[in-house]
Amino acid sequence: MTLPEIEEQIWKLLGNLDFRRTLRKVVAVGDLMNLALERLSWEDYKKWVVRFHLQRRTEELYRQGANICAEQPEYLDRFANLNRLLTFFRMAKRRAWQEKIAENRQAAIDADLPPEKQYRVMPADCREYKWPPIIDCIATDPPWTDMDAYKWLGRFAKGHLKEGGLLLTQCSHAEMPVVLDILRGADLKYQWTLAIVYQSVRSPTMLPPFVSNWRPMLVFSKGMMNRKGIPVMSDTQTLWGSQLEKTHHVWQQPLKPWVYWLKGLTAPGSLTADPFCGSATTGVALKTTGNRRYLGTDINADTVKIARARLKNTDEGDTEKGRYGQASP
Repeated sequence: MTLPEIEEQIWKLLGNLDFRRTLRKVVAVGDLMNLALERLSWEDYKKWVVRFHLQRRTEELYRQGANICAEQPEYLDRFANLNRLLTFFRMAKRRAWQEKIAENRQAAIDADLPPEKQYRVMPADCREYKWPPIIDCIATDPPWTDMDAYKWLGRFAKGHLKEGGLLLTQCSHAEMPVVLDILRGADLKYQWTLAIVYQSVRSPTMLPPFVSNWRPMLVFSKGMMNRKGIPVMSDTQTLWGSQLEKTHHVWQQPLKPWVYWLKGLTAPGSLTADPFCGSATTGVALKTTGNRRYLGTDINADTVKIARARLKNTDEGDTEKGRYGQASP
């Protein structure tokens, strides 16, 4: 089928779609669009599809529906329209994702691995743990509604960060003014706000009418920031849907931004502390970067086991392998 023939068929199908947009017709449109995409580069396809006056998201959903029904043809008779199909598909995908998280967590807990020497996670209350006197960097994600945690974090950074060392911490939009005041009040110097930007994701409404499509990460220093050896970096990192899955912990943060920023903001051999480590995303980022040291704490013993298994499962200078390593004999 030539491209003009594909275009003619799409116009005929779109012209016959009623308000319900019956699934068979939608899938037929999606199949044709997938066929056109095979014949065009992505950039040429984006220009070509504009002529059908479909929103970008609508066009994506048509192709997604076609792909789902190609794998499960019985869905064509089971669902009346695209919305019902996609709702069912998302719910099934979410259930499978939740089961995978539970499986990953249980496997990590059962493995009960010891801490690594260079990338350590310890079961402890960060407020009581005996931290090294001098720490090069702090990179962490405290409970967003716990202002006492941020107050302690400010004191911790003031007492343990080396002169010129950095504190990177995530926080919520709503609490960001309070967190800024708390950390400034600890005599730390505000440097910048980094942004984790989310695309192709349905974000929750935070404060109507505004919808949150980014998350802040605050950067502070103890005294004047030591900029020697730090490369020029973007202050935003954009994530797509496939990069957002939480695989080990309900509050797990995306890995990509931490890898990007910590690679530039930490030096080889440096020690980064993470008092609220959870599943140790910052530790995985540092191990992925390679030739760094990491020390994290979490008050939950099972979470520590999960973090240790995740770190064991990451090759230094590489990425997570997707399976759990075993303790050395």
